[in-house]
Parts: sequence; structure tokens; C-alpha cells
Amino acid sequence: MKRFFLALVLLCVTFAPVYAQQIKLDPKHHIENVSITGYCGHCCIETITLHHGFPELKGHVARSYKAWGEYGGPLHDEDACYILQKHKIAYYWLPAGTRSFTWLEYGCKNGYPSIVTFAARPGSQYSHDVVVTGIIADYVYYFDCNDVGKDQKLARKDFNERWIGNAIMIYNWYSK
Repeated sequence: MKRFFLALVLLCVTFAPVYAQQIKLDPKHHIENVSITGYCGHCCIETITLHHGFPELKGHVARSYKAWGEYGGPLHDEDACYILQKHKIAYYWLPAGTRSFTWLEYGCKNGYPSIVTFAARPGSQYSHDVVVTGIIADYVYYFDCNDVGKDQKLARKDFNERWIGNAIMIYNWYSK
């Protein structure tokens, strides 16, 4: 009997990452990018805060675009943190270069999506923000505001090559 339970525990531990949770973002909360030049970070923040039920940032992308225009919207990590602090929304920030898949997996298993940044593609000066919604086996699932309506998937190796190593995990509660 002990061998059976030991074998069962080993089986569960071995295959647990394969059955990790993927966060399903409600399509009505998917915010589409209004500009190819830099509102993806704003879209990610609004998508996640709507997913968590925070009304404060509803319409954030539209207001930002109206205020700054076509080229005024790039969002750096520090700016994103400031926006979340201003509205007292709890978050955790990993600076660029940190690269913690364990941390991203923790967020996905507990229902906390994270904003991560992909490096600029060759020939482009713009980096790109996406929302990580799951890490299952050897794949990373994410929401991309430039391609709303379907989940994106990259092999973990390819994701790691594009990711600059940062992340902002947004919790579903207010900070004090």
C-alpha cells in the first residue's frame, strides 16, 4: 500500500506542470491596440484590470490615446507601476533581466496574469508587451492586443529568446 501511494505521489509530481492552469481572459475584456507604435502596455493593463473586476481603468487606452496621440503612448515598467499605484491596485514587478519562469507559473496557477515585454524585432524600434496567461508543458500562452480574439502560443524556448526578462504580475486585490 505504501508503494502504491509513493508511486501515486511521484506520478502527480512528475506530471503536475503538464496540467498547469491557464487563465481564460473574458473576450469582452480584450482591449485592442489603437496604434502600432506603442499602446500595447496600456492595453495589457486595462485587459488585466478588467479581468480582475477593477472599474478604475476602464477606458484607460482611449483616454491615453486621446491625450497623447499616435506616438505618445509607449509604456515603460515604471510608468505601468505608477498607474497601478495611483489606483491602489496590488502588483509585483520583476525588472528586466530577471527571467523567472517559476514566478510566471506561480501567477498563472493562482489566477494572476503578468505583463511581459518582447524585445523589438529586427528592423523595428518598438518592443511589444503581452499578457502571459499560462505555461503548460513546453509552451507559453499569452494574450496579444495586436491580435485580439485568440490565444497565442509560443514554445518556451522561443518565448525566452524574445522576452527581455521583465514582468508585472497584477493581483486581484487593492493595495493598502
